[in-house]
Amino acid sequence: MATLTIRLSDFDEAFLNDLAKSTGETKTALVLRSLRMLASSIREDERVTRLSLEEFENFLTQLEEGEKDPKVLAARARFRARKPVWED
Repeated sequence: MATLTIRLSDFDEAFLNDLAKSTGETKTALVLRSLRMLASSIREDERVTRLSLEEFENFLTQLEEGEKDPKVLAARARFRARKPVWED
């Protein structure tokens, strides 16, 4: 397990100590939880789908050539043939 040493201002040190005291969590647990929450928040904000190189190349090929799977094509045809509920 790695160790991280950080410098804190007097204010941040007091803030962290107060949080640890009021929550009953260790300072390490608080820092780790905050780090994970920030990482999660950033990932949600990015709204990026990450693909491997192979997946990306397959995606580009499908865009260029179009869908060929008969099941997918049949499902799309059934979907297009349905009457919207607001037209009933």
